[in-house]
Amino acid sequence: MAILSQTKQGFITFKTIAGYVKWLPRTLASLVTMNDGKSVEEKITQLNGSLADKVTSKYSSQINHCHNVKNMIAGQTILNVSTTTTSQVIFTKAQLNSLLGVSNASEVNTVVFVCNNDGSVTTHFDSATYLDSKWYVVANKPWGYTQIRLGYLVIYFG
Repeated sequence: MAILSQTKQGFITFKTIAGYVKWLPRTLASLVTMNDGKSVEEKITQLNGSLADKVTSKYSSQINHCHNVKNMIAGQTILNVSTTTTSQVIFTKAQLNSLLGVSNASEVNTVVFVCNNDGSVTTHFDSATYLDSKWYVVANKPWGYTQIRLGYLVIYFG
């Protein structure tokens, strides 16, 4: 049974019981030259390089917003909630500062993720929202329960 392989010289070969059998003298890209004298392989490399520069420059303003994680905590908590509300404070700014061991956790340098850790509770958590120095867990409908166990992940990059 033959196995298709490509060697460094640009030949495509079949590996057989008797050894390797050359199929083409060179790859098609190395046989064709462009009107500027460059091979197709050289032109592809040049175009890939110029495209990479364009992508980097287009997204450079967003790349600058990436931050190094300074601290990260995860855990779970049980919230006592009203059965008719769709949001509840999960952390105050002071609580997060204490948990993270910092003094400046804010909506600018801290991200909070939440999830439902109790499958019997049918409420879906949409997100965590920051408002008035507090992070709220937000649900898709009124809780319907008085206690909810939720998981959290806090990332601080201040």
